[in-house]
Amino acid sequence: MYIQITTHCNMSCAHCIFSCSASKRGDFMTKDTFLKALRHCEDTGAYVTIGGGEPTLHPKFWEFLGYALAADLESIWMATNGSVKRTAKALAKLAKSGVLGCALSQDEWHDPIDPEVIQIFQDLEIRNVSEHIINKGAALENGVGTEDGCGCPDVQVKPDGSVHMCGCPDSLRLGGIEVLEDYALFDRLREVGEETDECGANLNETQRAYILGEIASLDEAA
Repeated sequence: MYIQITTHCNMSCAHCIFSCSASKRGDFMTKDTFLKALRHCEDTGAYVTIGGGEPTLHPKFWEFLGYALAADLESIWMATNGSVKRTAKALAKLAKSGVLGCALSQDEWHDPIDPEVIQIFQDLEIRNVSEHIINKGAALENGVGTEDGCGCPDVQVKPDGSVHMCGCPDSLRLGGIEVLEDYALFDRLREVGEETDECGANLNETQRAYILGEIASLDEAA
């Protein structure tokens, strides 16, 4: 599950599928919403990606990360743009200890950062998507997208608590945060996901209606 704790960012990357920007006012997830998403992941054995925006800019980032580390989760992963040197170094230390996975987003689209941060992440993971830019969000708006596909093929909880089938801007909205308790819906979601590479932007009307429980079978007419 991709838990997008904020859309706030201090960079304005032209290829951002979420269209986050330093010039836009970002949203911040509440503690209650984050904990509900974590409980769902504990119950289902899902791994967690903590994302943004730049997730480390959330004022409760370290508190949220603490809850995630204390939870019974398969794994925790996140990426940072490395703009806050002290925070990036702390995350790298945690990643080297094996308690979470952390990548540094560093490519031609990101603003320059302290070279020391880049050096630290050489032994971890440096995430460069320059050759595979999904044509969604800002990439589509700016005409820099290089390929079609799903921007993030995981169930996504947005900062406002809405739950979506994937990270694409036009993905199917499953409902509010309370929908995480509807396990029958997630069974239907997995069934359809196997046919669609789990992208909620490429569904026909029958698939949408089936996932949302509006029809009982995929064989029914839309």
